[in-house]
Amino acid sequence: MPKKNKNIIQNSVALTTHLLVIGFLSSFLFVLTAVASGISPGDVIALANTSREKAGLTPLSANRALTEAAQAKANDMLKNDYFAHTSPTGVDPWYWIKKEGYQYKAAGENLAINFTSAKEQHSAWMNSSSHRDNILNGRYQEIGVAVVKGKIDGQESIVTVELFGTPLYGAVDHPAAVPPAVQKAPAAIKGVETQALPASVPADTANALPIESQPASEPTVQKNIPVAAVPSGGMAGLEKSFPVFVVLILFSLIAPSAAMLFKAGQSLAIAIRDKHTAIAAALQESQPPILARPHHHMRI
Repeated sequence: MPKKNKNIIQNSVALTTHLLVIGFLSSFLFVLTAVASGISPGDVIALANTSREKAGLTPLSANRALTEAAQAKANDMLKNDYFAHTSPTGVDPWYWIKKEGYQYKAAGENLAINFTSAKEQHSAWMNSSSHRDNILNGRYQEIGVAVVKGKIDGQESIVTVELFGTPLYGAVDHPAAVPPAVQKAPAAIKGVETQALPASVPADTANALPIESQPASEPTVQKNIPVAAVPSGGMAGLEKSFPVFVVLILFSLIAPSAAMLFKAGQSLAIAIRDKHTAIAAALQESQPPILARPHHHMRI
């Protein structure tokens, strides 16, 4: 068999095997991702609007600038390894909103971490007075949400950023009261901050960026505050063992299919190899024989 045809066969078999392996690994990772992140921005917005409608409020409209601001804030928390309204370098939530060119009369932010269900996360927010006040604030008209996965404090985490805004149209509204930071909310929820333009701003400066109104002496809420009803160390052990338990269950479900897929891939690779061998043999038989170049010698 010519060396060129042999190389073609080997490359084809190798490529087929690689594609099968990549396909299997991709499907496995997709299953893990689907289990780990059952929260979507659309679900978060829908749940907020359902609660607002029950309270007789108009639904919030998704806003592109607020969505991009929420995404940028979430990415910054992962990049700089923190979970807070204000970064360790002093960057507040309103920086991200202004950066996207969103001018507002009022704005608010809700944060959550390590929930795997949008419904559970929303219920936790609604059980916190300051977070609920943000969701049910009748002054807010628009919303932007981002959900990201990454490491915070060395642990794989799911972080949700929910930004609210009232666009700056016309006259300036009276400022809303700044709610206190959450005190007894679940440990996975961070406190709320809001911001509004002060009523004393002259009308001719309505298009300027709003002056910040910061909450006074907001206490820090730690992420891992133990729940009183859980014995010391019990919840930590459960949190550490749960991902392993999920992976073992998924592996037990996927392993038989993976074995069948691998076996099928081997059979397919062998079939392709045999097919290429047959084609190469046929090509070799159909080619005319290669003759040596004639050598002439003339004697004088």
